[in-house]
Amino acid sequence: HLKVIAKSRDNIKIAFDDGYGNNFENAFPLLTKYGCTATIFIVTDFIDGKIGSQKFGGEGLRLRPLTWEEIKIMDNSGIAFGSHSKTHPVLAALSSDAIRTELVDSKERIERSLGHTIDKFAYPLGGSSSFNPMVMEIAAETGYKYAYANVMGINEESRKNNFSLRRVRIYNESPLKLKMR
Repeated sequence: HLKVIAKSRDNIKIAFDDGYGNNFENAFPLLTKYGCTATIFIVTDFIDGKIGSQKFGGEGLRLRPLTWEEIKIMDNSGIAFGSHSKTHPVLAALSSDAIRTELVDSKERIERSLGHTIDKFAYPLGGSSSFNPMVMEIAAETGYKYAYANVMGINEESRKNNFSLRRVRIYNESPLKLKMR
């Protein structure tokens, strides 16, 4: 996949959600090898060891989080980081104060650890029912410039909303199928 992306003339952005340790162990060396960059959206309470991966990945998923040291190494090598919230809740189900806490606390934690501003956010779960206009407004108010959904599609310039950016998920598709997208 990275070979295809590295040769592409399209503006393809690679992203990973949650902040699993395998982003450092597996993805980072390959991104470096193929000259690709990415954004990793992290759940700060997961990184800090306050919640486990089973909270958002299912009871059977027990993956280790990235460490702040690994995050700093990747950040210094051109990998961008964004927030995926503090605890990975369905934001649309929360009060405005709780939404603000999720967005502000995670943003401040990442910025404090990296020593620079971040401006990207990926909605937990990210489906169209997991965020709403209030969540989008609070994201803008709290200093984010971009918020990514987990809604399939391309962001056409004429219809693009920076607070509901679509993504194309790639799992086990063949590189040929990726070329055809």
